[in-house]
Amino acid sequence: AAEARLKLLEETSGEVAIEADHVVYNDRRGTVVATGHIKVERGGSVLFAERLEIDRARGEAIASGDVRIVERETIIYADSVRIPFSGAWGEGTNATIYVKSGVAPEVLRGLGPWSVKSAGRTTIKLTAARLTRLADDRLVLDGATLTPCDCGPDEPPSFSFRARRAVVTPDEGATLEAPTLQIRDAPIIGLPASYLPFGRRRPGFLLPRAAWSPRDGWMLGEDFFIATSRSTDVTLSFDYFTGRGPRGVAEFRYALTDRDRGRLQGSVIRDAQAANDARFAIDFTHRQRLGPALELLAKAEVIGDTHHLSDFAYAIRDRNAEYTRSFAEAAWSPEPLRL
Repeated sequence: AAEARLKLLEETSGEVAIEADHVVYNDRRGTVVATGHIKVERGGSVLFAERLEIDRARGEAIASGDVRIVERETIIYADSVRIPFSGAWGEGTNATIYVKSGVAPEVLRGLGPWSVKSAGRTTIKLTAARLTRLADDRLVLDGATLTPCDCGPDEPPSFSFRARRAVVTPDEGATLEAPTLQIRDAPIIGLPASYLPFGRRRPGFLLPRAAWSPRDGWMLGEDFFIATSRSTDVTLSFDYFTGRGPRGVAEFRYALTDRDRGRLQGSVIRDAQAANDARFAIDFTHRQRLGPALELLAKAEVIGDTHHLSDFAYAIRDRNAEYTRSFAEAAWSPEPLRL
């Protein structure tokens, strides 16, 4: 029976392996109905379901009942999925997608439906009322919700994005149409379009920033992130203050080890409120572990004028400072003595 099922699918949809508890053939209609613990292996993906209806005349199969698809580091849950013979899988309804990291694809394929949700780290979680797969393997989500929260199955995310439509490349990112940022269930800000990169170190634009103060007026800002290597990155920022003018900021970060890291940031602003309109600041911080109990901290800060801190420091306590602090210090933290 297993050989007959394999031959049937090979004739219609290429190299496919299928397992099921029960299979019913209808030669007159050209259909096959498989039920119970369905497992379909095709290329690098595996589909699990409780029912699979194969229609030769239409050139497609419909999987339903606890549908789960594992493909590389992407897991898709859906009520039902349409599988055309000419491609991989085409459309799904009421879909939930998990993009994982830190776990091998072969491990994901062998896990149960509940264990796979908590395996590794969830880089991004997406839901959609309707899911369509394009010929280039991109996913189109209608009525989409996206969150990078690595939450438990019943834990609500702290924030998410809702979009009318999202076009997703699972290993890269998602282009969102009319997205809205939500904190819990409350909408905060909406945009006509946006791009959300996946993974920790994907290059791209970050979320726009906006703020207002009586002194500076409205501030609108945008950041562009570049991962220059596995251990270094650069963030370029442009801010515009309606009460002051444009400001450019560049930040370089590096990590020598998990504990040894540093940061260099510089900014310049053409300030309409200052006599010297080109105002700048440079800040450097380095932290390094020199031994099991010895840690080094070095910090240097340079500003172009004495009023820079009072005008631009983030912390309120720093705005009252009359000078910057540059120093290097070592801290000794021996292991406590246990008797």
